[in-house]
Amino acid sequence: MGGVSVYDILYRIAFFMQILCTFICTLQIKDWVPIVLQYAQTKWNVEMDLDWTNGWENVIRYTKKDTHSEEREKLVKSFMETWEVRLNELCSEVEACSGAPELVEALRAAKIPLAIATSSRMVSVNQKKIKHEKMFQSFQEIVTGDDVKRGKPAPDIYIEAAKRLGVRPSECLVFEDALNGAHSGHRAGCHVIAVPDNRMKEDMCRFLPCSDEVLEENLWQFSGSRWGIDVDMSELYLSSLKIK
Repeated sequence: MGGVSVYDILYRIAFFMQILCTFICTLQIKDWVPIVLQYAQTKWNVEMDLDWTNGWENVIRYTKKDTHSEEREKLVKSFMETWEVRLNELCSEVEACSGAPELVEALRAAKIPLAIATSSRMVSVNQKKIKHEKMFQSFQEIVTGDDVKRGKPAPDIYIEAAKRLGVRPSECLVFEDALNGAHSGHRAGCHVIAVPDNRMKEDMCRFLPCSDEVLEENLWQFSGSRWGIDVDMSELYLSSLKIK
């Protein structure tokens, strides 16, 4: 099998970083970049000019007295910029989660205030809007990583979203497919509905301590009765089948 370019592999690297987030969040950028790229090179046959397995410390040894530290920082900066550009490109291709458009429309019809709370930058959110403009129109507020000092799993984003909606965090119901997001909502004092990404099904038990409810399949399993919301996604799903 031929090699895969570094840039095309960045999306898979992003997911790999999500899985290792508990570990990576304790490291600085200069530390986790070689770890991630070494994994991509050895496990996914990613082509790259620098031998990350041995070259990072040997070629650009990082100490206070090292004259190559500036070169190393440039390398990290180049990686981050390329990564962000590629992720922004992918954002315009993102599909809605199963049941998401229907749930958003049902909550809007029930006059429930809605907000998006994401660690992504606004430039990425704008890319996602291109394909899902109608759904985005239902949200009164959008809080991004540009608006807070700390992203998920810190509670800042959900606290800010609640503030903008004019409600207490304890009055908010959070839908999250990522473990960091579930922790963020929980730490903010919100109620959390976890809808784990299909790639994290084996780790579903990790959502339990930080979630009030876990939907094992998708958003079509959501019922608002427990939360005083007149929305039953299973009924909507059956109705949609009859229409078809």
